[in-house]
Amino acid sequence: MNSIDTTFNSPKTFPAFKVTTEVEIPLERVADMLCCAFEGGSNYWYHIKVKKAPEQFTFRYMPDLMEKPTSYTDFPTNEGGYLIVGDDEESMPDGLLDLGTIRTGLQLLASDKWSHHFKNLMNDNDDAETGDVFLQLCLWGDVVFG
Repeated sequence: MNSIDTTFNSPKTFPAFKVTTEVEIPLERVADMLCCAFEGGSNYWYHIKVKKAPEQFTFRYMPDLMEKPTSYTDFPTNEGGYLIVGDDEESMPDGLLDLGTIRTGLQLLASDKWSHHFKNLMNDNDDAETGDVFLQLCLWGDVVFG
């Protein structure tokens, strides 16, 4: 009679399912991240070369506190507004920051490589580093400084 090996050799990791889901990220949270970057996390490398105001503001970041729109939070978060951002060393091509590149940056932030920063964003636990990573992903699709 044939014997069947019934021992179970447990692998170190088990197979897993990978699922994709959609989440809505309010523009206010995006502006929070841009504020973290431009007011702190990215100060060591960036300068804004061009500021293009949108024809109309459908979103304003902290309108109760800010009398006028703020270029680094309000211009790129409105249709038709954008910033052109360069690095102080001129080692990277100038990057465009607008609604399209913000969408791309958020998608990259949610990828496996940067998911810990995405979790911080979603849990309101973001900081200057998270803002810096987000800005670089928006501009260049990768983190090149820091």
